[in-house]
Amino acid sequence: MVRDSAGGPKWDVLRTSAIWCLEWNPAIGEKGAQLLVGCWDETLSLWNTEGKQIGTDKNVGFDPCSISFYANGEFFVLGGSDKKVSIWTKELVCLGNVCTMSDWVWCVRVRPKVNCVGLSTNDGKVALYQIAFTIVHGLHEERYANRELMTNVIIQHLATEQKVKIKCRDLVKKISVYKERLAVQISDRVIIYSANPEDEQDLKYNIFKKIK
Repeated sequence: MVRDSAGGPKWDVLRTSAIWCLEWNPAIGEKGAQLLVGCWDETLSLWNTEGKQIGTDKNVGFDPCSISFYANGEFFVLGGSDKKVSIWTKELVCLGNVCTMSDWVWCVRVRPKVNCVGLSTNDGKVALYQIAFTIVHGLHEERYANRELMTNVIIQHLATEQKVKIKCRDLVKKISVYKERLAVQISDRVIIYSANPEDEQDLKYNIFKKIK
C-alpha cells in the first residue's frame, strides 16, 4: 500500500505473489514519479503515482530480493535468488551482471556519487564492487556516433552539429560508422542503419533508418 505523508492510504499494488522489494525512481521524468516493484513470481513492474501499471510485467527468471537506483534514475541494480547482482535501465532492460555470489543476494545498494555497489548474501558475505562504464563510439569523416545511457546511440554531424538519437532498447556493445551506414552491435545481433546517399539533406542531418 502507498500512503501519503500523513500516513493515509492512497492506492494499492495488487499482485498474485509476495511483493518482496520496491523503490521509487529518484528522478521524475516526463511520465512523473515511478515505483518499481519486485514480486516473487519472478517479475518486475512499474507503477505511476495514480496506482496504474506502466507497461507490462518483466519476467526476470528469478525472485527479486533487493532494488537500488542510481541517483540519476537511469539505472538500477537488482539482487535475488539467482545469486547475482545485475544492472538494469529504468525501462527494465538488463545490461548485464555485476557479480555472481555463492548464495541469494538479499540486499544491494548503490553508493552515492561513486560507481560502487555494496551487497550482502544469505551465507553472511558482504562485498563491494566497482562498476566502470566504458566509452563506445565511432567516427567517419564528419559523422560521429557515441553510446548514450548504455542503450541509445547519438549520431552527430560535426560540421552542422545536428544530432539524432536512436533508441536500441538493448545494451549497445559496439558502434561503427562508414559513409552513410551505421552498424550497432547489441546483445544478440548487429543492426545496420542507413541514410539515403542520394539525398544531401538526409546525410547532412543524419536521418538514419534501420535496414537490417
